Order: sequence, then C-alpha cells, then structure tokens
Amino acid sequence: MPLCGAAGLLLGPGARDAGRAAPAPTSPAWPAATAAGSGVAVRAVGQPYDIGGGRELTLTVRGAEISAPAGGATLWTAQVDQVPPGEITLTVLGDGPSAPAVGLYRGPGAAARVTVELGGRSVEAQLVAPAGGPGWCAFVADGAGNGMTPSVTVSAADGGVLARLTKQR
Repeated sequence: MPLCGAAGLLLGPGARDAGRAAPAPTSPAWPAATAAGSGVAVRAVGQPYDIGGGRELTLTVRGAEISAPAGGATLWTAQVDQVPPGEITLTVLGDGPSAPAVGLYRGPGAAARVTVELGGRSVEAQLVAPAGGPGWCAFVADGAGNGMTPSVTVSAADGGVLARLTKQR
C-alpha cells in the first residue's frame, strides 16, 4: 500500500498495492508507472531514485527517506509504523515556491493518485510503493511550498477518496 509525507503533518487513510510488481530500474531515476492507467511505480526497497533538485528518495523496509546524494545528508525520513492506518503524513521541504511536498500514505485501499493543492493550484504527486504490497506508499509533489500548508487527496483507481488532508487555517 502506498504512503507519503513531508512537512510534519499527519493526514488521512493509506492505500494498498494491487500486487503488480515491476523489475527494479537499473538507473536511479523516477520510473514510469507499473501499468497503463496506474499512477503508482512499484519498486525495490533500498534503491535510490532521483527526484530532482539534487535529492533522492529511497524506500526502506520501515518507510522512506529523502537525501542529498552529494553530501549524503538525510533531509526527510518517515516510518510507516508511525502513520496510523488510513492516514497521510505530509512535510514540505523548504519554504520557497518550488519546495516539494513529501509524505506517506498507509491504508486498506490502494492509492492510484495523490493530488496536492495550494493557492488554487493542483499538482499531481509521483507515487512510489515497495514491491510486495505492504500497504503503504510514498509521494512527492514538486512546487508545493510557499510557507502554507497544502491540502492533499489520496484517491483509488475508481476515483474514490481514500484519505484527505485539508490545510489548517
């Protein structure tokens, strides 16, 4: 199940991988989705993926982390066992207009899409789930930050809402 997070907020329900596993890519880059119509990339645990801006996302057995490969510094980490079932974690890495929102989703339904909204603008997040259908996924949405908390919606393949995080006023 896919799961995502980034700036320190805890949000709505998680999702579950449909069981389709794809071979791990040979180079560290965001891979295409595993199947036509699926917005979730299913990948091997432990392999770093380039998410732009000099950052890499790595899925771990316990969750996900984002690091800067040049210095090796960990910029963000989240553990699945700290996300209640059916909820979302969210962190914005920075405060400029190009800061990415990152998070985890954990839940009984498989996430097919994560949308991050801020200031009337909607950004579709990149979803990555570990192979084997562990019930969570990580997400990254570029350009979410500007000092405000974005709203996040996790949707199933049929369009139904699995979890929602609404920005707090």
